[in-house]
Amino acid sequence: MRSRVWWGCYLMDKCLAEETGRPCLLRYRGCTTPLPAVDEMDELEMWPPLPVTSTTPLPKSVNSVKPRRGHIVSAFVWTCRLAMIVENILELEWQGPPAIEPFDTRFRAETLSVQSDKLAGIVAGQLADFRSFLPRHLNLDSTGLGPPLPQVAIMIAVRADILV
Repeated sequence: MRSRVWWGCYLMDKCLAEETGRPCLLRYRGCTTPLPAVDEMDELEMWPPLPVTSTTPLPKSVNSVKPRRGHIVSAFVWTCRLAMIVENILELEWQGPPAIEPFDTRFRAETLSVQSDKLAGIVAGQLADFRSFLPRHLNLDSTGLGPPLPQVAIMIAVRADILV
């Protein structure tokens, strides 16, 4: 539970930083909390959730969806990994205080430009790695045989937002 709460807060921090243009407060570099384990029972829960009783009908919005494993925890873990990349992307936009004194100008020139150039290459590699290591069950089913799981659709939207 501790791991899920920490990483949930971490995700919220990235969303708020991206939406408000403010810096991230929680950094993965300073985190010692492991990502949640994907071998928990809720990883195997069905989506859409089965009715509580056999006489309870499924809601109309999911009535035509064939139930399948939800992979809720692994989707959460991979969303956290994506947020770590988002954190690096937000670092690319870091400006720092305006350069007023000669020290400030030199500091900015030495630190920010080198850091941004190097980090941009690292982020490109991280995005490629994310796509190649993402488990198959979390990729969008491009055959059109069924709607994506809700958390997979969110990850795709986030990836698209990052790449735009």
